[in-house]
Amino acid sequence: MRRRTIAAVVFASLLLGAAAVASNPLDANSGTVDAAGHTVALDLGHEKVDEVEFDGRSYDVVRYRNLLPWLSGYEFFRNGARVTDADEAREVARVVGWSRAAAELDVDDVEEMEELQRRAEAVESVVAPAYSAVETLRGHVETLQDNGPPLSERSYWDVATELYPQMELVDDGLQVLEDELERWTRSAGDVSEALDDVVSTYRAVEAGEEFRADDDLERVRDATETMWAFQERSATVEAALRQTSERSASTAEELEGAGAVGGWVAEPFRSIEGSLAESADEVEELRGMVERQRGNVLGFVSTVESEEASVSSGWSRRQNAGARLLASVAALLLLLSAVVTGYRYRRRVREQLA
Repeated sequence: MRRRTIAAVVFASLLLGAAAVASNPLDANSGTVDAAGHTVALDLGHEKVDEVEFDGRSYDVVRYRNLLPWLSGYEFFRNGARVTDADEAREVARVVGWSRAAAELDVDDVEEMEELQRRAEAVESVVAPAYSAVETLRGHVETLQDNGPPLSERSYWDVATELYPQMELVDDGLQVLEDELERWTRSAGDVSEALDDVVSTYRAVEAGEEFRADDDLERVRDATETMWAFQERSATVEAALRQTSERSASTAEELEGAGAVGGWVAEPFRSIEGSLAESADEVEELRGMVERQRGNVLGFVSTVESEEASVSSGWSRRQNAGARLLASVAALLLLLSAVVTGYRYRRRVREQLA
């Protein structure tokens, strides 16, 4: 009985001592009037870790450290008053997540994204040579189809494709290529708009301007989907450009071995080879830039969400810190009682055995 009494006295002394520490926080730099008034027993100190603004309101984010880790967490204060509404707290946590994610932004990445947005907006300069090359070759094919050798009912195209069937593969691929170029151009326009949204949001957060955390995060998430669609479309159009370029080069090489007439037929096929290959290289470069920036945007979203979850759960822990403390004390007392009871039981068994 004496040991149980001593243990209870020791634990009560520890509890009172911790409460005294909590009423005189180790960190006095919180800058929030009511921060010290919301400590609980076993708190070791508190400090202001963030200050955010939205909807014309300013919030202080205060972190509390407790001897028991599961009682540590955050409190939010608006104009010195403690925030108790869960919806308002969730908004604060989201803005804190944005603020912390923005602090990790690399200036070079943002500038590259701005450059990528400008290039996507001016994507016609990439596809223009390819369109021109396709139109040139189509015109040549039509000329071959509309004309033929003297005194013959067959066209030059019929004669040539009978000897060189791969010419038809090139012709068939031209329409596919044109369709892919049109889809890719539209996709690039979507990416340009999406990147403009992302960059504008980044800049607003950096400048401390007002923004809607939920709406803006949704737009940024949508941007990653648009960027992914562009990556897929770019891979398709790049493959089409390279395939048509290679087939044209191969066809020209065979035709050039057929004398002067073959050289005349081969010339347009040879002329588009370089243009299509250069366009494919530019598409590949843009795709790589979009892939890198999509990774950066996904990382930004992940940071926002993880920081928000951390701060939000920390706030939730502090809302019932008093009750959790009592539950912890009760559990500790039960454990202490069980230990003492077990010790006394073992001592009786040893005495009986002796």
